[in-house]
Amino acid sequence: HRIGALRLGGGRDETPLGFWVAGAYGHGDWDEVDGFTGMSSRTGGATLGVDHAFGQRFLGGVSLGYLTTDLDFDRGRGEGDTTALIPSLYGSWFTPKAWLDMALSYADLDHDFDRQIEVGMTERTATGEFDAHLVSLMLEGGYDFDLGNSWELQPFGRALYADLDEDGFVETDAGDVNLEVAGRSYRSLASELGLGLTARRKHKGTSFAPRFRLAWLHDYAIDDREIRASFTGASGDPMRLVGPEVAQDRARIEAGLSATRGKATGSVAFFQELSGEYDGGGIVLSFGRQF
Repeated sequence: HRIGALRLGGGRDETPLGFWVAGAYGHGDWDEVDGFTGMSSRTGGATLGVDHAFGQRFLGGVSLGYLTTDLDFDRGRGEGDTTALIPSLYGSWFTPKAWLDMALSYADLDHDFDRQIEVGMTERTATGEFDAHLVSLMLEGGYDFDLGNSWELQPFGRALYADLDEDGFVETDAGDVNLEVAGRSYRSLASELGLGLTARRKHKGTSFAPRFRLAWLHDYAIDDREIRASFTGASGDPMRLVGPEVAQDRARIEAGLSATRGKATGSVAFFQELSGEYDGGGIVLSFGRQF
């Protein structure tokens, strides 16, 4: 969103250094699938960044983000909290019509959760915590076609690769039905193809750029995300658990507005994602200034 807002605002002037801050809020709801309990999530966070233009075609920057996510499982089956600290490197190559953006991120995640268990007529609550580490790489490219009257059509494509390592853990507080879960690693690869429509307007010294995007997201499911777990009160080989079969395709709708006045640029974007068993969306706000 930072690079896109800057590009829509007309890019840099003669000052190459810029600072920015962004805030985000998102929500998601997953239906019950294949006997796996449905859940909902709420995520909020903020990011600070600084970037520098190198000539008329390149931009590079660093950022540091903090996110927190609350998970609630349906029918009171449990809840969880996740916090993430996310340093990133990003860059962009662009011309008046084409662009190629890149972001490399590392996330240090802390998970805390509780799980409700029914044992006969007795209810127990298992609790646990574990750490995880995520490395991701994003690439996006596109081209602006002039439609006349300051309107532009923008076909674009995006690829996202992620590598996640989760530590193993042992639950507590539920006796012999506590789970011992082995650490795991898995990878994901997803793509996004879409069309954007942007208008450029100017009023009393302020440039405005409303934008609309429609995209198709596809998850290539390159790993099965298997979990190995065993009850602490039982012997034998661990269970092999595989998550539910979920839709690999989603639709994403986005509407936003960027505004630039002098050396300051602000933007707001709303998005919504839809698939067979998932419904989620959110808002991203950002403000930046050149110095």
